[in-house]
Amino acid sequence: MEIAGDGVIVSANTAAHRLFGYDNGELLSRQVRVVLPDTGAPDTPLGVLAKLIAAPNDNTAEAVGLRKNDTEFPVEIVMTKVAAKDGDVFVCQMRDISRRQLSESMDAVLHTTLRRVLRGQTHEQFCAYICDKIVDLLGCPLVWIGTKENDGRIRVCAASGKLSAGFPQKPIRWDDLTETFGPTGYAVRTKQTCIVELEGDKIIDSDGRAHTRQIIVFPLLSHNGIEGVLEIHSRLGRLDQGTIQRLESFSLRIAMAMQIAADQQSLRLQRAAMASAANAIFITDAEGNILWINKAFSRLSGYREDEVLNHRISILKSGVQNDAFYKEMWDTINSGKVWRGELVERHKFGSLYTVEQTITPIMDGNTRLSHFVAVHDDVTARKNAEGRIMHLANYDQLTGLPNRRLFHDQLTVIMRRAKSRGTKVALIFADLTNFNRINDTLGHSAGDKLLKVIAERLSKMVSPKDFVARIGGDEFAIISEDLTGMEAAAMLARNMIETILSPVMLENNEINVGACVGISIYPDDDEDPDKLVNFADMALHTAVRSAPNSYFFFSQEMNEETEDRLALERDLRKALIQNEFALFFQPQLDLKTGKIKAFEALIRWFHPTRGMVSPMRFIPIAEDTGLIIPLGDWVLKEALRYLNVWDDMGLPKISVAVNLSAVQFQQEDLAAGIEKVLLEKNIAPERLELELTESVVMQDARKADNILSRLSRVGIKLAIDDFGTGYSSLSYLKRFEVDRLKIDQSFVRDMTNNYDDAEIAHAIINLGHTLGLEIVSEGVETKEQLELLRQQGCDIIQGYFISKPMPADEVPAFLKKAETTVY
Repeated sequence: MEIAGDGVIVSANTAAHRLFGYDNGELLSRQVRVVLPDTGAPDTPLGVLAKLIAAPNDNTAEAVGLRKNDTEFPVEIVMTKVAAKDGDVFVCQMRDISRRQLSESMDAVLHTTLRRVLRGQTHEQFCAYICDKIVDLLGCPLVWIGTKENDGRIRVCAASGKLSAGFPQKPIRWDDLTETFGPTGYAVRTKQTCIVELEGDKIIDSDGRAHTRQIIVFPLLSHNGIEGVLEIHSRLGRLDQGTIQRLESFSLRIAMAMQIAADQQSLRLQRAAMASAANAIFITDAEGNILWINKAFSRLSGYREDEVLNHRISILKSGVQNDAFYKEMWDTINSGKVWRGELVERHKFGSLYTVEQTITPIMDGNTRLSHFVAVHDDVTARKNAEGRIMHLANYDQLTGLPNRRLFHDQLTVIMRRAKSRGTKVALIFADLTNFNRINDTLGHSAGDKLLKVIAERLSKMVSPKDFVARIGGDEFAIISEDLTGMEAAAMLARNMIETILSPVMLENNEINVGACVGISIYPDDDEDPDKLVNFADMALHTAVRSAPNSYFFFSQEMNEETEDRLALERDLRKALIQNEFALFFQPQLDLKTGKIKAFEALIRWFHPTRGMVSPMRFIPIAEDTGLIIPLGDWVLKEALRYLNVWDDMGLPKISVAVNLSAVQFQQEDLAAGIEKVLLEKNIAPERLELELTESVVMQDARKADNILSRLSRVGIKLAIDDFGTGYSSLSYLKRFEVDRLKIDQSFVRDMTNNYDDAEIAHAIINLGHTLGLEIVSEGVETKEQLELLRQQGCDIIQGYFISKPMPADEVPAFLKKAETTVY
């Protein structure tokens, strides 16, 4: 439409007339406020266009249009001012956006549904909500959702609409091939949307067009197959293809919600079973078919999970108990009571064992028996005797430590575990010096007491994950798994030597012994347990020959690495004093506005002789030594100082993101300390964002929840960094007071070529939005990645495509250039 400056419609095409329900020519010479009224100022000739004219930098708006029949509808307006001979004319392009708003409404329904599912609602509860909302959105007379049952039935979970009373009037089946009219069965069997048109039920709309009402059945597809169906009866006529496509996508998300709800129900059953006892546990259905077992069950019975699932529990029958015994047991259980008793069962390989068994019935929502939980406690004398024999065979009788036999077995197990995790293991041998002199001068009794004291000290010295053993007369060994680096092994060796060096009082005599230590590393030295033992022994002998109370790694290369790390640690302490650090800044782009929203502050170390040292090299050392605390304080203060500098230059008010390490996060006064720095620098808390990896917050989720809440109350923004590379409990994630999730660059790097990476990124974006969080994607290097992330709904991007990390003095020029750059 063209509108003159006085609000009169000068011209309007056929589409504009149709949009507002007028015949061609009827709109001409009318005031535009007739079709685009401003409800706040109804007498304004230009209607809602007056607000657009008053905003010279904005030519697009969403408003409410008014049709000839007085019905309202949402409309998008794009206005262009054109200079004419008789004054300015305003050209408006308009489109009906009701379909887009339908999509937004559907998204809102899905988000609410997922929240309901995560709160533990049943299929019936959240499906009823979905049906009600579809009826509200489309005005349908009937909407219902049903689940596909294995016996051929479709079980109606929920129905809504004016025709829902008494629905269904007869059972609905998906396996009846004789039905002449069966859209539900067709949709289930073909896994395709089925549309049935009711030719005898036509509706004539206001334009005189005939519409045929429809029944549309959408299969609810998940990765497990068909979950059920969503059936919709149209109101006035056919649903347009766009709406049907949106509903097909909508139905996939419903199926996902149903699958999540089913998974949660399974998890609740397992939790209930585990809460009953810590022994062997299994769950059966009402008929006694095994549905779930724990690892203790496999150890006790000898059966693997795949050998017993969906089998009757009678697989364990020994034949010792008679039929009357089992009848009494089942009568008790079926009456809803707990049964306790002693039972002899048969191991997979034929041996018999005795258990104290507790069987607890589980009721469904209608107080009907649905499952049984059984807990077994092995009480056989044979097992007790075997336990005593095993202890004698595997433990040193003098010190109580594991002996060489158990040491070798455990080393194999730990190395196998390390291989699956991709971690390292340190094997540390220690040989006491001067021990023979103690035996010769004070006697073997004194020597035995000394060994007990040293064994006790070593057991207390190590972490719970380390394994200590006595492998010879005066030799001890430590197996340390999940090794963080060579320095950690060296530190453990030094602690071991210092522990042994501590004086021991025996019979009023102060006894001093020392130790030499040899170290080998898995998998660096070898992946064979016997070779690793030999290498540690060789390193031990080298230490014995070299100097008292010394330790040696098996390879010289490892010694050099350890020394280099120690040198780097010394240099790191000097660097803090000599101001060798600098901050670089990498911008973050808001995809909605196209503006630079924030910068991430990244520390760089310019070593006087090594040049630039990678943060990957020095940050772990700083964390291990505690230097990360003063280093982190410097980064925070320096980042905020630059915000003040840029504010004084009149640059846009941007935010800054600072990384927080695990050590910093554990500080008791973290929130108060950061708040103090913000006050000193006069920076609003919301302009500071703290980034933490998900592994940091999940180390102690409850404690993390408290710390995050305190930081959030200060007003600081919080982000989970490298999301997707660790493990996050959704139950905690939805409780955490965080504002953003940062998708790890490993998923972004190949997302335009790798379908799985793209889908993972999309899933994280949807998950974050469901939880009300902004999503930041790291490592964006190409235009194609940016566009794909924009399509997927990502909020913010960061990466080389926007800019590499830059020195602080380059930020002002970058910000000025970014104001005119289109991404």
